[in-house]
Amino acid sequence: MPQFAQYVACAVRKRSNVFLLVCLVLVIYGSWNYISRLRVDGKSVSDQPIIDYLAKYLKVTVTAGDTFPTARSVLITLTNVGYSHISYGQWRIYFYSLAPQRTNETAGFQVRWVNGGLNYLSPIKGKFKGLAPTESVELFFREWKCSSKTDQFPNWYVASTVYGLSSPRIMESTRGESLSFVNQFTNAFQWKRNEFDAYHPYTPTERYNTNNATYGTSTSTSEDLIQVIPKPFSVKPKSDKNVVFDKTWVVVKQSSADTDHVTPSELLALKFGLKTVTQRTSSKYVEFKTSGNFSDEQYEIQVNSDTESIDIITKNGAGAFYGVQTLISMLESSFVIPEVVIKDHPRFKYRGYMIDVSRNFHNKTTIMKLIDTMSMYKLNKLHMHLTDDDGWRIEIPSLPELTMYGSRRCNYFDEELCLSPNLGSGPYPDSSGSGYYTVQDFREILTYAKERYVQVIPEIDVPGHAFAAIKATELRDKNSHLFKNSGNGPSYLLSDDVSGIKSVQGWVGDSLNPCMNSTYRFFETVLTDLKDIYKGVQTLDVVHVGGDEVPKGIWEHSRTCKSMFHGSSLVHNTIKKMFLLTIADIAHKHGMKISVWEDGIYSSKEGPYGAKEFKQSEVYVNTWNNIWEQGTGGRAIEFADQGHKVILSMATHLYFDHPYEPDPEERGLYWATRYTDTYKVFGFIPMNIFANAEFDLSGKRIDLNELCKGPCPHTKAPENYAGMEACIWSETVRNESQLYDMTFPRLLAFAERAWHMAKWEEIVSVPEREKSKKEDFQRFVKVVGKKELPRLEEAGITYRITPPGVIFSEKDRIAKVNTFYQGHKVMVALGNNSRWKYSQNEFKVPVGVSDIYARAISPVLKRGSRTVYLQINSGAQSISCSIHVYITFVLIIVQIIVN
Repeated sequence: MPQFAQYVACAVRKRSNVFLLVCLVLVIYGSWNYISRLRVDGKSVSDQPIIDYLAKYLKVTVTAGDTFPTARSVLITLTNVGYSHISYGQWRIYFYSLAPQRTNETAGFQVRWVNGGLNYLSPIKGKFKGLAPTESVELFFREWKCSSKTDQFPNWYVASTVYGLSSPRIMESTRGESLSFVNQFTNAFQWKRNEFDAYHPYTPTERYNTNNATYGTSTSTSEDLIQVIPKPFSVKPKSDKNVVFDKTWVVVKQSSADTDHVTPSELLALKFGLKTVTQRTSSKYVEFKTSGNFSDEQYEIQVNSDTESIDIITKNGAGAFYGVQTLISMLESSFVIPEVVIKDHPRFKYRGYMIDVSRNFHNKTTIMKLIDTMSMYKLNKLHMHLTDDDGWRIEIPSLPELTMYGSRRCNYFDEELCLSPNLGSGPYPDSSGSGYYTVQDFREILTYAKERYVQVIPEIDVPGHAFAAIKATELRDKNSHLFKNSGNGPSYLLSDDVSGIKSVQGWVGDSLNPCMNSTYRFFETVLTDLKDIYKGVQTLDVVHVGGDEVPKGIWEHSRTCKSMFHGSSLVHNTIKKMFLLTIADIAHKHGMKISVWEDGIYSSKEGPYGAKEFKQSEVYVNTWNNIWEQGTGGRAIEFADQGHKVILSMATHLYFDHPYEPDPEERGLYWATRYTDTYKVFGFIPMNIFANAEFDLSGKRIDLNELCKGPCPHTKAPENYAGMEACIWSETVRNESQLYDMTFPRLLAFAERAWHMAKWEEIVSVPEREKSKKEDFQRFVKVVGKKELPRLEEAGITYRITPPGVIFSEKDRIAKVNTFYQGHKVMVALGNNSRWKYSQNEFKVPVGVSDIYARAISPVLKRGSRTVYLQINSGAQSISCSIHVYITFVLIIVQIIVN
C-alpha cells in the first residue's frame, strides 16, 4: 500500500483534533511525495517510477515528410497517453537511425548523436514545458529521409542520465518487430527517394498482369523432362520409357575412405528409407561409379529402364553429393522418372553466400539450417562476416575481451560494460544485438558444413569497421590485471585516432591504425587462434580481411603515423596499401590466401593494387560497388584484367538486404538499387557485366553508349572470374524469419546463375535475349512454385510470399485474383468484413462492397503474404439511381392509366 494511504488510515483511527491535524499534514505530504515521483522532475531518490511511466505511457509516432523539399524529413510525435503530468527530468530517449542526427534543439528537446546511428532525445531545462495527459509535442528532423517503413528501428528506450538510479525500459509503443509506431506512407512524396524517382508501389492490377505474364506459354524441350534447380547442363532422353522408383530399390554403398563428408549413398538411403547393400542386385538399384576423366564436382546420371537401375558417375565425393541432390530433387517431383542421361557440372567453382552476423547475430541452429539449404542447391561457400563495428561474433581464446565485451550490446556502454545498443537492439544484452559463437559452436558449424561440401570462409573486417575490436582491446589495456600475466603481457591497442572523422555508417573511431605494431600483433593472434579452431575440421586456406569503407583522412592526425613517416606528408592510400600488404604477408606465413572487398584493394587514382605485389598466388576480390551512374560498374573487369580472382557480388543484383519491391512496406535498404526481385537475380549475366546495367537508382533506363562512352568493355581474362556471391547485410534483419524471408526464394535464382549458364546469356540482340530470358524464367518459376517452395517450408525455411494480383470489372462486378507462384492460394476479405475466406480465381463482388483485401497463402505452412488492397466502386449509387428511374417510370405509367 502506498505510504499516504497509511496516513489516511491513521487519520480515521484517531479522533482528537491534534491527531487529525497531524495525520492530515502527513496525508498531504505523502500524496505530494508519491505524485512527485511520477511528475518526472528528476528529484526522486529512484527514477524507476519515472522511467516506467515514460516507457509505458509516452507514445511515439513517426511520420515521413510528405512534400518536397520537406520529404527529406521525419516528424516524431510524443504523446502522453497516461494519467500523470510529464515534467523536465534526468531522462533520455534513445533511438537508432541510419541517418545520424545533428546536434540541435527542437520543441524543448535536445537531440544528440552518440556514435554509429545511435541518438538520444533529452528534455531541456526551462524549455521543455512538460506534457499533460493527452498532450503531444512534435519534433521535426530535417535531412532524415524515410522512404521505407524499415528505415525506422524498433525498441526505442528511456533511461536515466544517472548511472545506477534505475533500469532502462523499452518504450512500449516501439517494442517488437511490427513497427506499428511508423505511420502509413500515403503519398508518393513519402516513398520516393527524390523528385526524380520513377518507382512506385505495385498496384493490385499491375501484379495481376505481371503474374499472368509470368505463367506464360513457354514451349517444352527435352531439357524440361526433369524439374531441377539449378538446371543441369544437359538432359538427353534415351527412350520414351520410364522407370518407377519405390522402396524396394537399394543403394549400393560407396567404397570410400572419405569419412569427412556425408556419404552420398547414405544420404539417398536415409532420404527415402532405402536399404544399402555392398553389391548391386539384378535390378532396382542405385550405384556410384568413378571416372578419372571427370572434373571436380562434375557428375553424370544414367537412368536405365532395361535393368531398372540408376548409375551416378563422378570423379569424387563432391560430384556424387551433387548427383544425389539432383536425383533427390527428381524423385521429390515424381517416383516415375524418364529414361535419360543427365550430364552436369558447375559454371563457377565459387558459388557463395555471405551472411552478416555482426550487425545482428544469428545463432548456430539458424546457420546450420542455411547450410543445409545451400547444399540442396549446390552452393559451396559460406562467407561469414564475423566482425564489424556492431559486434565481434567469434570466440578468440587468446583475446577473451573480444567476446566478453565486443559481443554484447546494452544501455551501459558509458560504463564500458558493453557496446552501444545500435540497430534497434534495445537496452538489454539478450537481444539480436548480442551473442557469439564459442569455439565449440563454430567447430560444429564447420563440421556440419564440411559434411555438405560447404567451405566456411571467416571474415575479420579490418582496418575499418573495427569499433568493437578497438573498444575491447582498450578495455583489455585498462584492466590489464584481468587479461595479462601480472601486467607484463603485450599490448593489443589498435588505435590512437583523434580525427573525429565519421565512417559511412556514422562511426567515429572505428579504424585500426596501420602504423601501430600492436595492430599486426592483434591480427596475427586472431589468425593463429582461428587456425586452431579450424584444425582437424576444415582447412583454413582463405581468410577474408574486409578492407572496405575506411574513412579518408582517418590516419593523417595520428601521432604514430607522423612518427613512422618522420613528419612527411601522409597519404591515405599509401598507408592503407601498406596495411593490406602487411596483413597479406601474415596470412601467407600461415598458409592462407586472402579475400578482400574491392575498395580495400583499390586506389581511386591508380586502380587495383597489382596482383604481383602479393606473396599469395591468388587474391580474391569481392566486386560490389557497381552503382552504374557513379562510374564504378566496371570494377570487376579492372580486377580480372589485373590478375586478381574476382567474386562477383554486385550490389545492384546480388545484395539481398535490399527490398523485393519498390514499396515502403517492404523490408530492406535501397542505397544501391530501389529493389531486387527474383527475376532480376535470375537475369544477372556474369560474363557480360554491362548487360546488367538497365536502370539507374531513380528508375531511368540507362543508355549504354552514354554510360560507357562507346562500346562497353569486357574482361580480357574471363578465367579470372572465380565465381559469384550473394550477400545479406543484417542492419534490418533481426531474426531468423526475416533472414529467410530476405534470402528465399532469391537464393534459388542465384544458385541457378552460379551453377548453370543459360543459352540466352550469349544472345547479342537485346530484344531477343529478353524474350528468351522471360521464357526461361517462366520455366524456373513453374518449378520453384510447384516443387521448391514446398520443399523449403518442409525444411522449416519461411521464404517470402509474393502478394497476389487483383483486378475488378465494374460492368459485371467480377473480381479476379492470381498468384506469382503456382501452388499458392488466395484468401480475400470484402469490405469491412474481417472474415478471410479462400477464393476461387474469380468471384462475384456483392453490391455495396467498396474494398477488396487479398493475400497469398503458402501450400505447406499456410503462411500469408503481405495484404494488398483494391478500392472499387461499391455500386450502391448506380443501384439507387436505377431504383429511382424504375419508380419514376412506374409513376408515369400509373398517371397515364389514371388519365
